[in-house]
Amino acid sequence: MAVTDDKNSMDDTFLIRSFKHFRFSKFINSLALLSSLMMTACETPNTNDLGSLTGALSSTPIPADNVGSSKTLLISGGNNQTIDQNSLAPHSLDVMAIDSRGMPIPDVDVAFMITAGSGSLTGGLITASATTNSSGIASITYTSSSSVGPTTIIATSAAGSASFNVTVGLSSNTISGGALLLPTNGNNQTLAKSTTALRNLEVMALNSLGNPIPGMSVTYKILTTAAGTLTGGLTTATVATDANGRANVAFTASSQLGSVSVIATSQAGSAVFNLQTTDAGSNSTLSISSGNAQSISPTSAATLPLEVMATAVDGSPI
Repeated sequence: MAVTDDKNSMDDTFLIRSFKHFRFSKFINSLALLSSLMMTACETPNTNDLGSLTGALSSTPIPADNVGSSKTLLISGGNNQTIDQNSLAPHSLDVMAIDSRGMPIPDVDVAFMITAGSGSLTGGLITASATTNSSGIASITYTSSSSVGPTTIIATSAAGSASFNVTVGLSSNTISGGALLLPTNGNNQTLAKSTTALRNLEVMALNSLGNPIPGMSVTYKILTTAAGTLTGGLTTATVATDANGRANVAFTASSQLGSVSVIATSQAGSAVFNLQTTDAGSNSTLSISSGNAQSISPTSAATLPLEVMATAVDGSPI
């Protein structure tokens, strides 16, 4: 019969169980470490994947209070337009606010103001405000007036400023196909030297449809040297046609006698005024034109008024 050493058997069993427990504990610790590493990897972006990271950034606007100190306001649409009179600009005036990385900045307040020229912004005023959207864009509309010429609109914000330039031109049918500048008053007058003509020199601008053209610049110029002056004591004067398409200036003769020519020019055409300056003291006459040699009853009113007419040497009325 075999003899068994109980003490040795117990020692062997303890060693086996201890080894198994050690391997199980090590396995559990390894699982815990692996789990921690996986969680860390999920929470930390892969900085080597620049394409994914850049795509994520570019699709997400940067709030205004999180951007750097370098910000810019850029014109993104509507600059350098040419607009007909009394018309809404076909393109809105758009600006974009971006940060130092070129990312759009939302919720930026932008103030627009007409600083030169004429017209109105959104709401019919010369000032308007807008706030950038999620794409960093702020927009307003512009409507021209009847005045032609350049107009400047400034946009200002915490991100910077930008300047729009638009031009208000004559309507497409204004100067084509028979537009005219017609003399409507003051032509063929005779006046005494050193006096002002009784009637202003007036023109009317009409488009090809026969409608008056408002807001058109008309330049008057005295062609005859030293013959006199226009409104304001000038020899050349520019005025704009009114709502009825009319413009006028006064003419004052000098002491020089003879014919005087004044020309009015505009985009619709030109008109010439012919005047005559005389020496009223030596060349004019005063003649009875009505009421002479009447027979009337006592205490009765004359049938005809008593009238006289002053005429220049050429027979034209003074």
